[in-house]
Amino acid sequence: MFRTLPIEAFSKIDILTRPYIGKLPPVDRSLPITGNDEAQTARDNVKNLLYCEFDQGWPIDALFRLLKIAEAAFCAKRLHEDQILILSELWEAVRASESVIELSDTKQWSQAFDQIIIYMQGSSFRHGVRVSDRERFLGEALIALSRKGFPFRIDGRGASLTERSYNAICNLIEKKIKRAGGEHVANAMLNLMKKAGRIEDGTLLHARMPTTVYGKKRSGTPWHYIYSLAVKHLASPPTASNPEPVLEAMEALAVAMSATLDVEPHSSYENLSLSRMSLTGFMFETVIYDELFAIPQWQPKISASLLTLWIDSLEAEGCEFPIASAAHWKFLGKQVLKCASEYRLSIADERILKTAQSSKEDSKALLKAISSPASGVNQSYKTPSDTQHRSATNFPILRASDNRLLIQPRAVVGRAFVECIYSEMRKAQVPDLENIMGRALERLALKIFENAGMPVSVSGKKYRNAIRNEILEADLVFETGEKIFLVECTKKPLTNRARSGHTLDGLRDFSGSFLKLLQQLAQHEAHLRKVGMIEFEDGQVVRLGGRSVEKVALNLFDHGSLQNRDMTMSFIEALSNTYMTSSVPEAQKILTDVNKRLKFVNRALNEIVSSYAPANERGLFDFAMSTWWLSVDQLHYLAFKEGNLWKTMERIRHMTARSGDIFYEVNRVMNMNEVGKSIFDVCKKMNSRGVL
Repeated sequence: MFRTLPIEAFSKIDILTRPYIGKLPPVDRSLPITGNDEAQTARDNVKNLLYCEFDQGWPIDALFRLLKIAEAAFCAKRLHEDQILILSELWEAVRASESVIELSDTKQWSQAFDQIIIYMQGSSFRHGVRVSDRERFLGEALIALSRKGFPFRIDGRGASLTERSYNAICNLIEKKIKRAGGEHVANAMLNLMKKAGRIEDGTLLHARMPTTVYGKKRSGTPWHYIYSLAVKHLASPPTASNPEPVLEAMEALAVAMSATLDVEPHSSYENLSLSRMSLTGFMFETVIYDELFAIPQWQPKISASLLTLWIDSLEAEGCEFPIASAAHWKFLGKQVLKCASEYRLSIADERILKTAQSSKEDSKALLKAISSPASGVNQSYKTPSDTQHRSATNFPILRASDNRLLIQPRAVVGRAFVECIYSEMRKAQVPDLENIMGRALERLALKIFENAGMPVSVSGKKYRNAIRNEILEADLVFETGEKIFLVECTKKPLTNRARSGHTLDGLRDFSGSFLKLLQQLAQHEAHLRKVGMIEFEDGQVVRLGGRSVEKVALNLFDHGSLQNRDMTMSFIEALSNTYMTSSVPEAQKILTDVNKRLKFVNRALNEIVSSYAPANERGLFDFAMSTWWLSVDQLHYLAFKEGNLWKTMERIRHMTARSGDIFYEVNRVMNMNEVGKSIFDVCKKMNSRGVL
């Protein structure tokens, strides 16, 4: 969604359309279906009046964004029905354009609306007021909260609570959580997730639940935001004699607050395609959605084995472990995971966590390393924008009242344990840590593929790339009789500033992770297709031999919903043969790096697409289809789920529920009905995707 509109944009469109209230002509059903000649001329006049050269005015995405703001304003009783109708008709007239003139040219816009009235007079068909669930929920939430004393604003930035209202309602939500008791709220919320089917194989799902038709009943519950505030107040005993009504009121407020942030998709058709102009807005929405709904985690079914593989990989690379040996860290990790519950905070006894061979001092130091500080967690966390102050999911164990130790849900424990190891290594200033972790990640990926029955062909070898005429290194190559898997790894995480919606930090992280990996993978595939093989410096050769190519960009930790296939495919298509611009001075350095990577990506893409048969007009789509962005726990889970890595990958390659949650997607496609299975078979044959 394009989000960067001038603040005055909404007030201008309100002023421009207000004169037409009560003056729309009735629909004349006796006219031809396509309208009379005068109507067609008027429609063409609208296009001509608002026409401008590309990049000279507003991108068409901006006008669509303004229409969505207007729809929310209508639902919030700030616009008249006639204003929405005339704006909708104007949108239909120009939606195929690349750009339109800016609203500052009020004379041209006024003439365009006059022509829309003429078009409506000569047309036998008219759309009624069509408002999507997303805008309906937004407007209704704003109205409901305003009645409770939380005013809102509507301008070019969108319809939202005022900053004061936003902070006040978040403060009220937190007060209710504290009143009900942080531990009680956390466990009640996790139990509710279980009852609602929001826990699958132990994973705390953040899946969107879009539909192909209008009519959803409510927005989602912001599980992660509520949980983050609950664990902030673990030491607070409940003060309410009956906490259940307090919990219900708190959840209702949290759902309404979440809806006012306008980041939750409710339609399966949202963001099916992106333009470069809407890319940053889409990224902003996605990371804020994750802060509301997505709890940072590793898939718990495979966390114990993955943790062991990770520590073994670090040790094999010569990494020094602080406090205790690698074996002691592994034992402790397994013990904590064993004691953890899937859907509640569980009480831990220090004796359970003692390793069999460590000294009393080492055990105490290890326990301290994986436990939250006595001061608690998330102490400055108040709103979903405060991600940089959220620390709870960095610790497997949280300290509660009465000196009790509470183990977080198993899904949280695995990832948090790895975060703790890394934190202690940084404190101990382990030599060459960053390079060791990079090599260990490649070793870990290699082991996951080998355990899935796919022995490595190439690991960390160099060759001269025919596209750049430079020496490049391939991290990992795996081969089967039908496919070649190219794998590139990076440990670059999504930083907390990026997770809180800072656009420039998000772009920087995106460039250093997915875009970097995409560049490397595209260059490898382009060379393969141009030369027909890769000959490495040691003489080893990987031949294309008519096989298909799958590309895997791999991270240690996930980047939330940004890694979902629907989104990565949209990224690739939006960034093809383009570059990014900004008028913001602070953005120039970041965009220079982004555009440099895009230059190499697009050079490789052009080579790949041109290698396809002339009749294949879907070269870019095919490239996007064969590109994956995964975290190590996602990769391991795909291999574990059915015991056949490619079989599971293939399911979500060709089918999607557009949930943004890979674990939900896997389990959804594994339980398709006969109709879904038939669609899958067709999509597999045609190398396309079906929507569940």
